[in-house]
Amino acid sequence: MGTGQAGAHQTYSHVVPDVTDMHVGARVRLRRALLGLSEEKLGEAVGVIFQRLLQNEQGAHPIRSSRMHVILQVLDVTASILCDDTRWRERPIHPQKI
Repeated sequence: MGTGQAGAHQTYSHVVPDVTDMHVGARVRLRRALLGLSEEKLGEAVGVIFQRLLQNEQGAHPIRSSRMHVILQVLDVTASILCDDTRWRERPIHPQKI
């Protein structure tokens, strides 16, 4: 009956992080650091504990689209900036008031 595929009960801790999740997480971490925000502050602003944010930044747990929307607002960036290395220097560093 089984197909050999992972079922719905699979946890992210047993999955190798996706390279895109790792890249986007690293870009979130970089922007957060450039703004001088701690993991705790950004976590509070987006409604997650800082451990989950760290998992997101490390690519160990993908960032849900609804959470990404809030992260983009707080970090004052667009989604395309998280995927394009060349635009970081062009974006002013003015974080949303937290």
